[in-house]
Amino acid sequence: LLGTLFATFVSREWRFAPRHDFKAAILTVVALAGSGILLAPLHKMLYEQKIGQLYFDIDKYSYSWVLISIVLALLITETWFFWIHLALHQKTLYKYIHGVHHSFNPSTSACASAFHPLDIFILAMGAMLVPVLVPIHNGVYSGTLLVNLLSTVLQHTATRTSFSMGVFNDPNLHNIHHDYGRKPKNLGSILCIWDRVVGTYEPNVPKWVKRKQEK
Repeated sequence: LLGTLFATFVSREWRFAPRHDFKAAILTVVALAGSGILLAPLHKMLYEQKIGQLYFDIDKYSYSWVLISIVLALLITETWFFWIHLALHQKTLYKYIHGVHHSFNPSTSACASAFHPLDIFILAMGAMLVPVLVPIHNGVYSGTLLVNLLSTVLQHTATRTSFSMGVFNDPNLHNIHHDYGRKPKNLGSILCIWDRVVGTYEPNVPKWVKRKQEK
């Protein structure tokens, strides 16, 4: 909530798109409550060290491993997010699950978590996968979750701010993603690596959007 408010006022995104805060707020509450029911038991087992390789003593592994685990966490979450996101753009999954989020176009920071509960659960499993696959310190793991959350809020601002440099998924690229609806474009989480590999990278605002902006 604080991140959304901060992004809204810093970007002054109300100048670029109509607001849909009430609808976004309702969907966000439903999404977080519904996905939380599914994710909470898994997180509990993770932090109780019943599953995965999450650790709390920073000296358990070398500091070089801490740095390596940061890179691995990014690679795992990016890979999971891209391919699951691509699957969610297939006709049936989009119609009944992912299309809920795409009903916001253009997107604003308020709709950053306005998803179908199953959508959040499926995408969040990428982060859960990290400590299952690699030993990772709690601080690094929590930092990974925080960076992904802040990135999501930033990307959903309506400003179409561009700082991508062909590497990062910025507000402009994510708004283009929403412009195209079910057609898969700019599917990455923080980075554009998989989009470039697969051919779903699209840096140009669609012509029909430009025509609307010129009116």
